[in-house]
Amino acid sequence: MEQQRKDFILKKITDIYSSIIEKFTPQHMPFLQRLHNIIDGNVETNRFSRYYNIFSSTLIIISILLIILESFREIKSEIIELIYGVET
Repeated sequence: MEQQRKDFILKKITDIYSSIIEKFTPQHMPFLQRLHNIIDGNVETNRFSRYYNIFSSTLIIISILLIILESFREIKSEIIELIYGVET
């Protein structure tokens, strides 16, 4: 009897989980699907993916350069406002 009850509860939980997942699949969310295609897309065939990769790489390089510049006290005092503005 106890095992039947556990099986019943497990089936209910599985059904609820499946119905939730079904509602949130990419085919039901075209915006997220397009965003996923841009972020993880092929840069050779998708120009938006290429632009995204260039943009994100540029941001990473700028961030690294600012961290390096921030380590120099003389430079840091002169560009502290720029560093703060870019990092936020």
